[in-house]
Amino acid sequence: MTEDIKQFLASSLLEEYVLGSIDPARIPEVEDYILRSPAVKAAYEELQDNIALLAQKVATPPPFGTKENILREIDQTIAATNPTLTTATDYRNWGIFFLTIVGLALGAWAVLLSQENKTLQKDKLRLEAQYATLQNQCDTKKEIYAQQEAEWMILADAQTQKFVIDGNDKATSLKTVAYRNAARQSAYLRIISLPTLPKEKCLQLWGDVNGEMISLKILPKAAGQTIAIPYQPEATSLNITIEPAGGSAHPTLANLIASVAI
Repeated sequence: MTEDIKQFLASSLLEEYVLGSIDPARIPEVEDYILRSPAVKAAYEELQDNIALLAQKVATPPPFGTKENILREIDQTIAATNPTLTTATDYRNWGIFFLTIVGLALGAWAVLLSQENKTLQKDKLRLEAQYATLQNQCDTKKEIYAQQEAEWMILADAQTQKFVIDGNDKATSLKTVAYRNAARQSAYLRIISLPTLPKEKCLQLWGDVNGEMISLKILPKAAGQTIAIPYQPEATSLNITIEPAGGSAHPTLANLIASVAI
């Protein structure tokens, strides 16, 4: 949890927002925190639940006979203003009719409010989904930028060694460059151009370590990119072979198409 979110939760803004006593100018700030912070959203929902429970606990049922007293007051008011309603049944029926109209109006208002609430809820879910998508895109871009920055630092480092790995007569179109930095324990392979291979074949990079070929990477199908490869400090050469799709546990030396001593 970031420091600004901790400070926000320690303030009374969220409580004021739930109770409706907040300064209107601060409402966008609170809603922004609720939207982007799961912790703030959870605290907001918990406050709403607590207020609902409190309202249920402190609610006081009306005194006995309240309904009858209200109807009696209506009867007396109608009798005083409408002498033609001479019987209790007349003006009681009039009062019931009035209450029915009010009830229907309140019911219609409740339906409209419910529909509006559903619409707002859908909009909220849509905005949350859009925010999550944007957050994922932002995280992905951060990872890409971090990787590119690491590559640039290696390529610009004066201690970085550069090894050109061109294809032999079996794959003359292959052109790659390996970069190794012992101080940073990092290595990259820049793929300039690749030979055309069948779908069931791939290119695999190997490092010769103490006379044993160690698989380092299955090369991508597309050229024009720089990829990170494992750094093998004891490797004496880098080699590329053509292998079945998915790679091999051991190199097919008959299909060796490039090699460079390092």
